[in-house]
Amino acid sequence: MHTVTLIAAEDGTALVLPSAVCERLNLKPGDDVLLSVEGGSLKLQAINAETAVQIRAGLEIMAGRSEVLRALAKD
Repeated sequence: MHTVTLIAAEDGTALVLPSAVCERLNLKPGDDVLLSVEGGSLKLQAINAETAVQIRAGLEIMAGRSEVLRALAKD
């Protein structure tokens, strides 16, 4: 377990990962990761480049159809 500090960033808040964690997950600056909230915890998951492209495409599709998706969610 590691304790980390949140720091201010241009458009939000950043989390600096210890080098040991990055090495264990084979992460380097610029890599994409999947962040989720489960209960009161953050879950950070390393993903490969292909998965990152697919996630970005899905988010773009959802952003362009947000009204339709909200309407479907009501049913």
